[in-house]
Amino acid sequence: MTYPDQLYRSALNALSKAICLCNKEGRILFMNSAARGLTGWKGEDELVDLSAAPGRIEIEGRSFLCTIHQIQDGGDSVFVAELKSSYEERSENERGRWDRFLAGAALATNQLLITEKIDPALAQSLEFLGCSSNVDRVYIFQNYDSESGEHHCKLSYDWSREGLATGNEKLPPLDVSYSQPIPWYDSLSQGMPMRGLARDQPLQSRLFLQELGVLSFLIVPIFTKNGFWGFIGFDDRSTERIWTWGEVSVLMTIAGAIGGSIDRWQTQAALAQSERQYRELVESANSIILRLDRAGDIIFINEFAEDFFGYPKKEILGRNVIGTIVPAIDSEDQDLQRMVADLIHDPSKYASHINENMRSNGERVWIAWTNRAVKNEKGDTEEI
Repeated sequence: MTYPDQLYRSALNALSKAICLCNKEGRILFMNSAARGLTGWKGEDELVDLSAAPGRIEIEGRSFLCTIHQIQDGGDSVFVAELKSSYEERSENERGRWDRFLAGAALATNQLLITEKIDPALAQSLEFLGCSSNVDRVYIFQNYDSESGEHHCKLSYDWSREGLATGNEKLPPLDVSYSQPIPWYDSLSQGMPMRGLARDQPLQSRLFLQELGVLSFLIVPIFTKNGFWGFIGFDDRSTERIWTWGEVSVLMTIAGAIGGSIDRWQTQAALAQSERQYRELVESANSIILRLDRAGDIIFINEFAEDFFGYPKKEILGRNVIGTIVPAIDSEDQDLQRMVADLIHDPSKYASHINENMRSNGERVWIAWTNRAVKNEKGDTEEI
């Protein structure tokens, strides 16, 4: 053996990684000490199939995960395989599973932020969480109290893994009492998630979970600004699983995002309802109601004003009040254009004011106005 050969063999043997060199036919040329210890290879003449299973090779009857690189040695090809131990393979699988889990959590959170309506947002979020965590079911229950004051929860959203045998699998019940069969209200209402294997639960809870076909579970409470709102649950019905606290902490963050989003959607719904009621009130009022921007352009006019002045909305919106419903100079030679400019500058001077107006047919009319400024959060007037 030449000195350069001895040198590179010594260098490879010093590595902690398991390295195997093969020629293009798959014949093992060399294994460093780490690879010999991992595979148990005794140095016999042995061939390995480098293409049978991409990313894996079989040595001494055992299959190993590997990364293969091809290098040129003169005119010959040599393949360098870095072998993984079963521990490294498990660790790599765990990292991949964790990465998928975090990606699903990120997608679910993003869905909660960007989707305007609650139903599609939560439905899509459950799908992301279910697929990324590889569970069989994900669901959300919302709390309510019965007429007798007993704590209950009802199924609001549910996702099932594709291919789950729905004929043999039971859905979560649509309505559950917190006192029977699983007394979890106190723990969940204090922010404590519940997790475990069905077979390890107290008898009553175990029978309930086994009846549903649940092998393991995770329940995470959801809180809104009004308190304990409900929970999100994860069921495994094919294999048992012990959720790590790292996974639980991520899902507690997701539950917090769900609670915050519910608050936002409820606020938006209340505002929309308030706006509908306001518009109904304004449109049904037997008074002239309109809004002007700071330039004096008309940005809203109610139906009564449309009929009174003879302008349909599509014709008058965006036009200036001067020349449409207010003449520049009234019949008494008062400068109404200057008056409108002064009104916009200081609405308080014209809180109650009578001035001449005109209809679309040119008819002049006198109207008593009540004017009020609409201000932004900085206190600046935005509308009249």
